[in-house]
Amino acid sequence: MSASAARILVVDDEPCICAVIKLILEQEGWDITTSRDGTEGLRQIQQEKFDLVITDREMPGLGGEALAQAIKLHSPETRIILMTGCFSAVDDATPFDGFLPKPFTGAQLLATVEDLLGAPAKL
Repeated sequence: MSASAARILVVDDEPCICAVIKLILEQEGWDITTSRDGTEGLRQIQQEKFDLVITDREMPGLGGEALAQAIKLHSPETRIILMTGCFSAVDDATPFDGFLPKPFTGAQLLATVEDLLGAPAKL
């Protein structure tokens, strides 16, 4: 997989967080799609291929941990990053490939994504 072709889905019920993550990652060359909740995010995963999903833990309806489990059943190769402010409550059995502490910096976001996908090729 070419890093420049990587598709990333960002799932968070806070539109401003989705917008900031999208802006930061698009500036680096990734293809970003956003989703407003876990149910919508799962629907997108079932319809399209994503290399990485960045999801919030706490969302109305389908939360990040349940979303991650459903993603891994449908698309086991998709990498998943969990955003949370409370790591102590994360179940060890959940299939996350990376974690982002809330709040996080742009540098932390980029480092976490690059750890999983590599740096995108610059044109």
